[in-house]
Amino acid sequence: MLTISNVCKTVLSNGLAVLSERMENVRSVSMGIWLKTGARHDAPEHNGLSHFVEHMVFKGTTIRSARQISLHADELGGNLNAFTSQDLVVFHATVLDAHVADTLDLLADLILNADFPPEEIDRERAVILEEVNATQDDPEYLANDAFMRTLWKDDPLALPIGGTPDTLATFTRDTLVRYAREHFTGTNMVFVAAGNVQHEDLVKKVERYFGRAPTGTPLPRATFPKSFSGSTLLNRPTEQVQMVLGFPAPPITDARYYITHLAAMLLGGGPSSRLFQSIREERGLAYAVTADFMPYQDTGYFSVHTGTSPSRIEPVLDIVLRELHRLKTEPVSPGDLRRVKEQLIISQVIGMETSASRANALGGQLLALGHPVSLEECQARIAGVSEDQVMLLANALFDPARLALALVGGLPALKLAPNRLTC
Repeated sequence: MLTISNVCKTVLSNGLAVLSERMENVRSVSMGIWLKTGARHDAPEHNGLSHFVEHMVFKGTTIRSARQISLHADELGGNLNAFTSQDLVVFHATVLDAHVADTLDLLADLILNADFPPEEIDRERAVILEEVNATQDDPEYLANDAFMRTLWKDDPLALPIGGTPDTLATFTRDTLVRYAREHFTGTNMVFVAAGNVQHEDLVKKVERYFGRAPTGTPLPRATFPKSFSGSTLLNRPTEQVQMVLGFPAPPITDARYYITHLAAMLLGGGPSSRLFQSIREERGLAYAVTADFMPYQDTGYFSVHTGTSPSRIEPVLDIVLRELHRLKTEPVSPGDLRRVKEQLIISQVIGMETSASRANALGGQLLALGHPVSLEECQARIAGVSEDQVMLLANALFDPARLALALVGGLPALKLAPNRLTC
């Protein structure tokens, strides 16, 4: 058993890691099963399978019907849900400490006894198709999708998490059963809990309900995709043009993780950020503009998002490129860096005050880094970032030869020659 402060880790005989953090003065417990693979690990012809399985485990087991699952979850008085990301699939619940055993029983039933009723497969396929169709009416989604396809080309990272109508049509009960057999194993899952729990007692309960999970064979995870540059322009009859511009960026494991977060905040992390001030406050060219850093287990991307009228997209694009260049050539002032450091530290502290957020952080850290990281260590790493490190990062990341741009909307006759996209 590994123990770090209030965080403990035990690995069961079937390979299932159990990680918990005891939180004083709370009555809740947040817990969940984390799969070590996500949407990007689906075969291209099965794009959307992880997300589909995530939905289908709630549609009936060998013990409970879909309605009985819903009723039991409501009786526990907590929150039972799931999500799929590119790297992970997570089934989680937050309940009172008195309901830990009952919640474990329900989670184990969902994962280990999933039955995938054929009639529910067709019904849920129709539901997810509507979810996919809805994205096609959302210009912001289309711009982000076009950006991902420009940046990652044919890599699974460029594919939508929910799949496409063509891939969804291929899923059968045999497809889902095979997925469950390969993924719902001790080797390929982690159990995470945070809140009013005693680790030794939790391990006994997890062993009781999940000890029968097969050990399984480890599944491949990281893919280290190649990134690409270029631009994608999609004409749509909309009032605004949605723009996403960005570059490949470091993964979660990279030493520059917090430097990249701080660079994103300096550029577009709030009302005082450079892009917000330049584009909205000084010139009134857009309602909102943000810069984001999305890290994965083996790679990541840094992007700028905004939407504006077709006649204003060119000056907005010029300002974004100019601010990227400025971060490469002008040292950040100590005051500006101190401000965004404080913003990031405060958001981390506030974001870690619930059992759900603690459990989420624990699971992500264990799967990405292999070990938990204390809040104090995170804060120390943020505080240690220097002005020179931000400039070095900007020069490494904001390379015009690696820039990807996506525009969606009523596009004017833009002149996007390669020398135009210089930063």
